[in-house]
Amino acid sequence: MFTACQSQGGDALQTSEPTLTNAGALAVVPRPPILGITDGAATGQVVIQYGEGITPDTALATGRTYGLSLTGGPLMTGPMRAGRYTYEFPQASIDAISPTNAILYLPGVTTAAERRQFLTDNHLGFLRRLRPDDGFIVATVKLPPADLHPRLLDPVLGKFQIALPTGLSMQSVLEWAKQGNLRLISYTPETGATLVHPNSWQPPVVRPTRLYPRSAAPAIQSPLAGLSLLYVQFTSNVTSSSITAIAQGLGLGVVSVTAGGLATLSLQRSRTKAEIQLLSDIASVQCVSTSQNACAVTGGAAAAASQAPMVQPLGQPTELTAAVRDGVLELSWNPASGATAYAIFQAQAAGGPFELVAMVAGQQHTQLPVMDVLPAGTPSFFEVLALRPCAQPGDSAACDSVSPALSGTGAPSVSWTNPAPVAAPATASPDPSASPALAAPPPAQTVGGPGPLPAPAALVASADDGHVALTWAAVAGASMYRVYRSASGGPFLYVAQTSGLTFTDVGGAVGKSYA
Repeated sequence: MFTACQSQGGDALQTSEPTLTNAGALAVVPRPPILGITDGAATGQVVIQYGEGITPDTALATGRTYGLSLTGGPLMTGPMRAGRYTYEFPQASIDAISPTNAILYLPGVTTAAERRQFLTDNHLGFLRRLRPDDGFIVATVKLPPADLHPRLLDPVLGKFQIALPTGLSMQSVLEWAKQGNLRLISYTPETGATLVHPNSWQPPVVRPTRLYPRSAAPAIQSPLAGLSLLYVQFTSNVTSSSITAIAQGLGLGVVSVTAGGLATLSLQRSRTKAEIQLLSDIASVQCVSTSQNACAVTGGAAAAASQAPMVQPLGQPTELTAAVRDGVLELSWNPASGATAYAIFQAQAAGGPFELVAMVAGQQHTQLPVMDVLPAGTPSFFEVLALRPCAQPGDSAACDSVSPALSGTGAPSVSWTNPAPVAAPATASPDPSASPALAAPPPAQTVGGPGPLPAPAALVASADDGHVALTWAAVAGASMYRVYRSASGGPFLYVAQTSGLTFTDVGGAVGKSYA
């Protein structure tokens, strides 16, 4: 039995257990007698030489009396003439359970003064006492403010790398980040390496350069030197903070955002064409241009028209063909205006039923190597349907979704039959001039095209400030990623595509559940 109480200082733990501070403090001499005490071979060890009649059980009981752990002795049982036994002093240990709190284990033989001194020396704050564990006093403590060694990795996206204790649970790190107004990007328990984004982070703003007369112009390079500007008109329900989040997700600089949702973004000139395509694919974007006047919204009817997104007319592919190249059957078609992807359907009869077999992302991607080798002599029928982004599945019969449906939208079709092998004639004609000319057989499909890439793993979604931030792991061989969203158990509709491993979705409604 032992008793414990908390001192007025709030950080002391007291016990009625006996105390041993060093090897020379052994005051009680049990029988058989202790003939000598020396330091052990390792730090924290002590060797006790007993007299005649010592047994391992007696040596073990003697060590427990003074809070020592028996670690070595003669390998025999029963009384013996003399014996040397090695003991180890118990050590304090600290196990972190969160970035700010830990569980402290202190030997039960330590005094209250020694425990207070340990807390002071290690800058620990006592929180509460826990149930004792195998001779140790257990308590939760507050860790001292640690140097997280923050390192800025991306000044535009506001990504920092910090060092946290190893072995923490993901839930404890998420709660710590939320209390610190941070968004957790990743945490590696094995190393403690952590990526975070401060919610208060503001990307650097490129300000216009003051113009001087030619004779008085100082030698100052414009901050926009080497950069290109894009003018992007967003729908009226997108806030300026959401526009900034979208720009950060694409690695773009924010020059300005007007009250009407017109954003001026900066980027490297070499990326202009690719970023125009990415921004155009976002449902909340109405206009993208390198000219400010093309997307400017000015009062009256223009302002009223900005309340609803402009839907680009959707065309369908033309001139769908099938041909074998190097043993691979390839389908080709002309691009369709307004398309963000193409759905390819296959059937064994001209009237169907048609089954979705593949999707190709991007308006200009108009080829598909057929993945399965088709049976010889049996015709196959293919149709290609152009898809476009839809806010609701009923907006169009050709919504860009995970599982689009073919519903009589005038999609082009083509049929193809894998030719059967041609048997060689049994005997050759004795007179070549009398033999009829044999036409060369059409090339046959012998090899299937490459299969689709797997979906990214480790997808993490976190809602904050009216939008949802997504992160995922890279997929080998992937150059772009498509993001789909499902509202209240509905179909997964296309939202946007990106070349990065993060995306911020601002198109949802507050209080609504999405997947």
